Parts: sequence; C-alpha cells; structure tokens
Amino acid sequence: MAVEKPSSAALTPREDFFLYIGRLSQEKGVESLLEAFKTYSQQRLVIYGDGPLRAAVELASKQHHNIIYKGFQPKEVLASALASCQALIVPSICLEGMPMTLLEAYALGTPVLASNLGVLSEIVINGKTGLHVEANNPKDLGEKVKQFALLDKEEKQFMSDNCLKEYEEKYTLDKNVQQLIQVYKEIIASA
Repeated sequence: MAVEKPSSAALTPREDFFLYIGRLSQEKGVESLLEAFKTYSQQRLVIYGDGPLRAAVELASKQHHNIIYKGFQPKEVLASALASCQALIVPSICLEGMPMTLLEAYALGTPVLASNLGVLSEIVINGKTGLHVEANNPKDLGEKVKQFALLDKEEKQFMSDNCLKEYEEKYTLDKNVQQLIQVYKEIIASA
C-alpha cells in the first residue's frame, strides 16, 4: 500500500500534543484512549474524526482541558496536524488491515504509539519508529505517552528519521509498483 509524501507539511515544527485521527468507535480503542488521557496523562490529545462515540469524545473534551476534539476535517488539516504533533496514537483493539493514517504519519516522519496487535505490531517498530501499547489498557497507554513525552530531542529525532526511512524503503508508490511487478513475475514463472 502506497502513500504520496506531502510536500509542505513536512517542514512544520513539532508542537506539544498527541494525535488521534479516525473513526470514533469502540473497536478503534477510543474508550481506552479517552480513559488514558483523563486518568493517566496530562499531555494534550487532539482528536479528529466522527462515529458512534462522538458524544463521549465531546463530553471528555468539555470535562478535561487536555482533550481537544476537532471533529471531521479535510485531508489538508489532518496532514498539518500529523506533521506538527509529537506522535500519532493508534489504540485499536481490533485487527487492522493497513491503516493509511499510520503510513501518512511515517511519510511525515511522525512516530506512532500503536496497539501491539496484528499488523500494527509489525509496522510500528518498538523503540525505533514509535512505541507498542498493550491493546485496551488505558494505564499502559498513559505510561507510553509519558515515556514518549520524556524522550529528549535527539531520541525523538531518531524515531522521526526512522519513520521516514521506513516510508522510503517500503511504502512509496515506486516501492509498491516494484513489489507488484515482482508478484506478477512470480505468478507468471509458476504458471
């Protein structure tokens, strides 16, 4: 799966917030995400998206100063947020396919805190491109947010650089075309 690398957003300086972009639903781990930032972390969390848990997200943003809900927004707004956040959070409690938001984060050098579950545990390299979080565990998520926030500038830059490398090595359009051609060659050779 390929993602085009945004040009202008990559130059955006990092700001002091963590980011969630996606469907506001139980299987995406939104309840655990909210609990982590209500109880275990005072870091700022910005949430973009819509879904069945929208009312819970809106209530949390009214009751907790560190949770900011921005609703459903256009792709340009999301790219800017991805480029300027400390890290993207993907707290899914279900098995994901290939989350495009994660690949878009990598294209911008944005580290990812993701559930250690299925493909997420393979795409996110713990300690290199982000951190693994125990799925459906708000306390662990809160601790990993704190751990990431306490990294020094060089450690965060190390992860950011690794995200860009992963994107360039595996997820560009050219790499995906090469992989597809190789698959076709193997199929033809075995026929």
